[in-house]
Amino acid sequence: MRKRKIIIPVFIALLVSIVAVSATIENGEELEAEILAFGDDMDLLQQALHYSCLGASEDSRLGEPTTFVRGYGFPEWESYIQSNCHTTRLDRGWTYSFWTLRYFPSEGYMNIWRPLSGDSFYYDVTFPSLMDALPTDGLIRTKGDLGKAIDAFSGTETELLESLEETCLNPVETPGTTNPRFVYNNRTWGQYFWCKGERDSDGSTVGLFNGMYIYEPRKARTQMSAGIWLNGVFKPLEGYVPPQPEPEPEPEPEPFCGDEIVNLEEECDSGVSNGEVPAAPYDGSVEYCSEICTLEIELGNYCGDSELDNTEGEECDSGIGNGVECIPGYGDSCTYCTNSCIIEEERGPYCGDGILAEAYGEQCDDGNTEVEDGCDNYCQIEIPQPICPEGFGFDEFSCGCYVLE
Repeated sequence: MRKRKIIIPVFIALLVSIVAVSATIENGEELEAEILAFGDDMDLLQQALHYSCLGASEDSRLGEPTTFVRGYGFPEWESYIQSNCHTTRLDRGWTYSFWTLRYFPSEGYMNIWRPLSGDSFYYDVTFPSLMDALPTDGLIRTKGDLGKAIDAFSGTETELLESLEETCLNPVETPGTTNPRFVYNNRTWGQYFWCKGERDSDGSTVGLFNGMYIYEPRKARTQMSAGIWLNGVFKPLEGYVPPQPEPEPEPEPEPFCGDEIVNLEEECDSGVSNGEVPAAPYDGSVEYCSEICTLEIELGNYCGDSELDNTEGEECDSGIGNGVECIPGYGDSCTYCTNSCIIEEERGPYCGDGILAEAYGEQCDDGNTEVEDGCDNYCQIEIPQPICPEGFGFDEFSCGCYVLE
């Protein structure tokens, strides 16, 4: 027989339609809600009921839980699943049924005899949710598993039979049974196959799994048969590639400053441009969005900002000091910056300006600095020089005449 790589299927795709449920089932109401929300795969639901029952929380007074699950494949409107999960009171031998129900999926109708809706299970035992209870190792445990593997097999009919034989001859576990063998024959309504083993106790033949399929169009007839459990656990078919789950939609991103969407608490949002400060025109302004999505105003250069802008004709800029005139001293001058950012010069009083500045010691100011005109070049009153007679000279220190020798 040809050997091909075995691909272990993970039946994630089969769980996509199951809605989110609680981690445990604590009463009949929660059990009913999970069954109704489970989805359309009745084979998978039968498995989930079985494994949820076996996963009951422990109670020292009770034995291991046991389960009976069966699907009945009558016409669609009559198809139903029957499930019973029960245990034994160890000290008395009494049998307790955790749940007994019948479910009609086509009608969404359920009849639960025990427990009544909302009632807790005996001794407050809890069960794992149906979805959590399902095995995830991809092994074939039920006729439903086997049917899905046959339906999805991509090889030829010969390769399918080889894979069924390989699965039969190399079981994972077949409790109490050895020497598996595989037989098949072609019947008028499909290909019948049978995996058999020998019972350890007496050597009698035991069916490990069996079924029938029509290859073209392929349809495995293993689902909804009298019982769903195989006598053992088996590897998946060779070459079987399980269907892949639909990718979950990306969650909506949380709004944030920088997503280019103005949210309730934002004044603006320019995306990657947040925080970029644009150039403002001279003596003008421009708005921009800050790094924290608030509107900010950037002012352009202007007369009075204390920054000299030669390109706009400013000669000076003293900020708030613009327009404050300077006060020059006597005989001195000073400059200041006007409100138009132009340099202006101020000159203080001086001798010869024609304005008498007595505060600075001027006795006179005739508007010039000539001497011998009554007001000298220091703005002091001049005493007229007397005219001395012939033979006499003038002494400027004593302002008098003296005899010439």
